[in-house]
Amino acid sequence: YKLMKKEHPFITGSEDSIFAILLAFSDKKDEEIVADVEKIFKELKEDDIETNCKQTVALIFSLTEGDYLEKCNKLRDVLAELKRNDRKYSPYHEMGALAGLVLLPVDTHTMVQDMLEVDEFLSDKKDYGFLGFTKKERLSHAAMILSGYYSNNNNFTVEVGSLVSVIALIAVQEAALFGAIAAGVVVGAAH
Repeated sequence: YKLMKKEHPFITGSEDSIFAILLAFSDKKDEEIVADVEKIFKELKEDDIETNCKQTVALIFSLTEGDYLEKCNKLRDVLAELKRNDRKYSPYHEMGALAGLVLLPVDTHTMVQDMLEVDEFLSDKKDYGFLGFTKKERLSHAAMILSGYYSNNNNFTVEVGSLVSVIALIAVQEAALFGAIAAGVVVGAAH
């Protein structure tokens, strides 16, 4: 956590401490982890992802083995295919859920089609309409649901499935935290 804070003092906050704990359990040395996170962060520099969320994606991607460029490109491919299907994924805290999903060995087209199906199913549910969750939040919920589904119904290692489940939970907690902060700002402004 201290090394992350040293590299990115303005975007590393207490919400990143859970990733620091997860990364500490990896076989990588601290300096190697920070170097991996930095490479991924720089790779995503030009992408339409909020800066703090780029760091979250970099942390998530660095938790697993594999080529970081493949992970970044798969994330971009999923975002592009969603856009071609008239869906825009949030570049904010919801990005953590999508980063966890793209780690799973499911092809991009299948993943996006499944996300669209789940999104469509959720669209007429009570909490997903006027004054409920936004379309972008609904799409991130679809990503979290699929992460659990894919992890439970395929022959992925327990480690990857567990990791993606933890990432999905972290994404939910971050969403709740940012929602509470936004609500506090709105209430404070009203007074």
